[in-house]
Amino acid sequence: LKTNAIGKLHYWMENTEVWASDHVKRTLSECARLSYGRRLGAFWDVKDSGDVVGMRQRASQLCREQAFIINTVDETDEHGEPPLHAAAADGVVRAVRLILDAGAHVDMPDA
Repeated sequence: LKTNAIGKLHYWMENTEVWASDHVKRTLSECARLSYGRRLGAFWDVKDSGDVVGMRQRASQLCREQAFIINTVDETDEHGEPPLHAAAADGVVRAVRLILDAGAHVDMPDA
């Protein structure tokens, strides 16, 4: 482990442009993760408060930001499949939960 760390440090000292690029990428990724975490925390606060309308609005916003939905939770894609069905078929549990919290109809048929 120590050899690996020293090897990386040596590599970055010799290739500063690679280090700078990697650092910027990591920083942007961390900022995006923190921002999403704050919005997700706000969603849970609203959900815990019992405000169903606010919860659905925040869940819809998070679904759009994560590209789980385009406009609405029950809008079908070009194959006639609603977002809930697509997320369930792909096994993306996080998406299924958010789409359900956003108010998706579970009994919507496929086209």
